[in-house]
This record gives sequence, structure tokens and C-alpha cells, in this order.
Amino acid sequence: MKKYMITNPIFLSIFDNDIQKNKQKRLGMIYGFYRIIIAVFFSMNFLVAIQKSNQDLMVITNFLPTFIYVFFAIGMLIAYYYYPRNLLLMFSLTIDVLALSLMLYFSGGNNVQIILLFFVHVACSFMLLRNSQAILLTVFAISLVMYQEFYQPLKNAFSYNALSNTGIVIASFIIVGYLSDALSKRVRHIEALNEKHLREADAVNAINKKIVQIIEQGVIVISHNLEIIVANDTVINQLHLPTNISNFCLKDISPALSAVLEPLIKDDESSTIYRQINHSTDQKMHSFTDYRLRITQLDNQYALILVEDLRREQSHAQQLKLASLGQLSASIAHEIRNPLASISQASQLLKEEAMYDNSSLSEEDVMLYDMIYRQTQRVNQIIEDVLKLSRQQKPNQIYIEPRTWLPIFIKESFSGHDVFLHCHTDSGFLFDHYQLEQVLINLINNGLRFSSKSHPHAFVTLEVYEDSKFVYIDVIDTGAGVKPEDISSLFNPFFTTDHEGTGLGLYLSQAFCQANHADLQYIPEHENTCFRISCDKKFIRSLFSQHLA
Repeated sequence: MKKYMITNPIFLSIFDNDIQKNKQKRLGMIYGFYRIIIAVFFSMNFLVAIQKSNQDLMVITNFLPTFIYVFFAIGMLIAYYYYPRNLLLMFSLTIDVLALSLMLYFSGGNNVQIILLFFVHVACSFMLLRNSQAILLTVFAISLVMYQEFYQPLKNAFSYNALSNTGIVIASFIIVGYLSDALSKRVRHIEALNEKHLREADAVNAINKKIVQIIEQGVIVISHNLEIIVANDTVINQLHLPTNISNFCLKDISPALSAVLEPLIKDDESSTIYRQINHSTDQKMHSFTDYRLRITQLDNQYALILVEDLRREQSHAQQLKLASLGQLSASIAHEIRNPLASISQASQLLKEEAMYDNSSLSEEDVMLYDMIYRQTQRVNQIIEDVLKLSRQQKPNQIYIEPRTWLPIFIKESFSGHDVFLHCHTDSGFLFDHYQLEQVLINLINNGLRFSSKSHPHAFVTLEVYEDSKFVYIDVIDTGAGVKPEDISSLFNPFFTTDHEGTGLGLYLSQAFCQANHADLQYIPEHENTCFRISCDKKFIRSLFSQHLA
């Protein structure tokens, strides 16, 4: 089954390193815009020169390379945007060196501004290219500048001033190249560390996200202004949260939950009980599930909330009670049942003696012996029920489809009674089939017994339906129902309104349901007497049918 998870884009943006991955391309694009600006300024300078020289043919000829360089700069920018490769950078930077050398030649060979542009070019080469490529371009640029600054003046006459200027320029190139290389290495080292930390953060984030997603307990992270940051699949199902949302404000998604959390969201450690109403559209009724919300602060802005289904706690507590009861019942069962059996047998023998003609027992004695016998049977039944409860181990859950399982159960257990089944779902749930049988037998027997006291025709109806989260089995009878003052004690052990009952039937039934992470409730709003079993809906198909086959 596909798992869903709510993840706020704010949480994802913390670990988004796409900008880091595209940093090299961004630097190349910045240099591309810089190249266009330089080309445009060169073109404007030559346009001004043309106007001042009265459109001299030589000046116009010098303008043509700058005009071509503008188109080259624009073309390289577009090409690098779609093809950001090192080879393209190397080619374009080489053309830049040739273009700057040509501009230097046209300007007379000693233009300081163009030489400064060479320095920028060298620095960018170490930023954008590998060291070997940057060094090669630097040597190439030095060679062209030496030609412009040194060899051309020597054609006329040797000049120590020209030699000195050339040496300064070469030394400047070397220093700029060295500093640029050192700075580039340091920046790349810092970027590498940053990339490593981001990858580690991404890995931790992915692990935490996976753990939060597959953990059985509900987990939700909420900011102090009640905005959902992360919520796993379990809490989505528990609290009925939507999966596809654009507004992560909890007040808009679940006002009831927001009202419970708002006073506690900034507490260091706190917990509260939240009652989730489970609506049923088909039956126009509802049930509820209680959850414990444990709030822990992550930092000054976020709180981690663990959502615990109290039915699981009740199930665990029930298992502990069963274990304690097993130890107690095992120690006293032998001591009670032996004398009880003797009393029961003695009362039976006395009753049989009363059947003889020469018996000295009166009818009142026979009634007393019969009362003793029936009471010993009742006590024995109580002991049997307690032992049955105490012997239960961890439920052996299987997948049960009510549509296929319940007809077989009714036929085998209540073939001589009017038990009607109305099943409106094909979904199923996990339950120990033996324990489910015991629960339904207790509920149906109670329904038949109390219905017979109110109507001559006793019958019980099973209504099975579902909603988005649960499968419900309603056991409905036409008896007198439960008095309002008795509802709170209905599932307490040894509580009964029937003098023939032991008071353990409903207690055992609820214990079996809780052990299987289900719930058993009395529904006072129903027009008839209704006990409702609520089970978590599962999506396994035909498993029980295959098991029967």
C-alpha cells in the first residue's frame, strides 16, 4: 500500500542544494554578461572615434572586429546557457585573449585599461577552468602582451623603459595568476566542504524522513505558529489529515486539533488527550478514538508531537492484566474447583435421592438442593470464563473479510436462531478469528436473551459497513437497552443486570477487541440496542478465503 507523507516545502528548502550544483554555470553566465558589456563599450569607443575622425577608413576598419566581438559575446552567452561545458569556456576565453590583444594593438600597444582587462581575464580563467588550462591561457596572454609591449617598440630602437614596463606587466600577470589560483583553490575547497555537509545533511534528512514514514507511531512536526512541517502516514490516518494540501496551517486543516495544541505548543514537555471523531456517512452515526499527544521541543521554532493510539496502550495494559490474572487464577483454580465439584456432585446425589418413593426429603429440600446445584454451576462458569481469559496469549491475527467469514460463522454457531446479516463492504480487517467468534457469540447471545424478554420473536441483526479508516460491525437487538446510569459500568468485570449472567461476557469481549487493536462500544444514540465493533480497515484481498481453501 502506498504511503503518503505531508512535507512542507520550507523543510525541503533547508536541504535544497541545486544552487550549489549550478554555481559553476552561474559564474560562467556572469562572465558572459561581463564579456558583452566590455564588447559594447569597445564598440561605443570606436563609434566615437569614427565620428571624430570624419569616418576615416582606417578607423572604420578597426571598428569591425569590435562589432564582430559583440555578436560573438552574445552567441557565447546563449551557447553556454544551453551547453555549460568546460570546452566551450576554454574556447571562448581563448578568443577573449585574441580580442583583447587586437584591441591593444589598435590602441597603440600600451593601453593600461586594456592590460587591466587582461588581469581580469587571467583571474576569471583560474575561477572557471582547471589549473592547467588557466596557466596555459595566462602564458598565452603574457606572450601576446610581451609582443605588444616589447617587440614592437624594439623595431625602432632599444628602450630600457619599454623593457622595464614589459617586466612589470609580466610580473603582474604572474602575481595575479598566482593569487587567483590560490583564491580559487580556497574557494573550491570551501565549496567542496559545503557540498559534503549538504550531502550529509541530505542523507540524514532522507534517513529521518524514511524512519518517520515507516514508523508505526504517529509523528508530526509543527512550528510554534501551528504550521505543519512534517507528518507521516500513520498520523495522517489517525487524525484524518488530507494528503494533498497547499496550505499547511493547522488551524485551517484541523481546527479542533489546533485548539488543543495551541496552549501547549511552546511547552518544553507536555502531553494531552485528543479525541478524534470518526464519522460514518453511511450510518449517520459516529464513534471516536482517543489519542495521547506528547509534545517535545526541537528548538525555539518547532515542536515534535508523538501521537499514541490509546487503544494500543489499553491493549498492552490488557495483556498485563491477563498475565496477572493468569497467575492468580492458576494458583486458586485448583483450590476452588475441587471443593466446588464436590458440592455440585453432592447436590446432584441428593436431588436423585429425592426421586425415590421412600425418600425422607421434602419438596423444599429438593428446591434448596437444586438452588445449590445451579449456583455451583454459575460459580464454575465464572471460573471457566476467568481461566479462558487468563489463558489467552498474543492474538493470532488473520485477515478476515466479513462478507465471506460472517455467513459461515452464523451458520455454524446460530443455525437455529434468527440472526440476520446485512454486509455493505468488501473490505476486511485483522483479528484473531477465535477471539472474534467469542466476542460475537457473547454479543449475539446477549441480544437474543434480552430480545426474548421484550418480544416473543427474538432476533439479532448484524450491520457491517465501513468508512475511510474503519470497518464496523454493529450487533443490534430489540431489547430494552441499557439504562443511562449503567452505561459507565457496562464493561466492568462482574457487572451484570441479568441474574443469570456472570458479568464477564462484555468485559471479556472488550478485552479481546483491545488485544486486537479494535474497539467495542455501546451506542446509546441508536434507536435499538447496539454494540459496535470498530476495526482498522486493511487492504489485503481474499486472504481468509485462501486460508479456508
